[in-house]
Amino acid sequence: MALETVPKDLRHLRACLLCSLVKTIDQFEYDGCDNCDSYLQMKGNREMVYDCTSSSFDGIIAMMSPEDSWVSKWQRVSTFKPGVYAVSVTGRLPQGILSLFLLSVIYLGFIRHLPGFVLVASQMNKKQSFLTNNDLRGVKEEQG
Repeated sequence: MALETVPKDLRHLRACLLCSLVKTIDQFEYDGCDNCDSYLQMKGNREMVYDCTSSSFDGIIAMMSPEDSWVSKWQRVSTFKPGVYAVSVTGRLPQGILSLFLLSVIYLGFIRHLPGFVLVASQMNKKQSFLTNNDLRGVKEEQG
């Protein structure tokens, strides 16, 4: 596990709302999220850090070898980078980011227990995207 993924302090901890990675506010701002920063772009953007992370989470798991850990498989984080993860996170991603999911932005691996979300997968092209239950009304499966 890389040292920069371990929280440097037990105060000001936050968990990513998408992958549940736990770091301090400063670590998220300086390094971004190890799993989803290319998507959420928290690096260098404190406002995005506050929008895309939550200080309200329960339990933590320190995961050094995700592919070998039964806990990482149970928590559905076996495809994520080694680090410290929350067991559950309370909060919602901003509406703008949720809208990107509706525009077929594909981000594989995030099959977490996000409250109010379901995973919609097209069998033809193996695309995956997240939709809220409210967004499923009137949405047709994309043809590929």
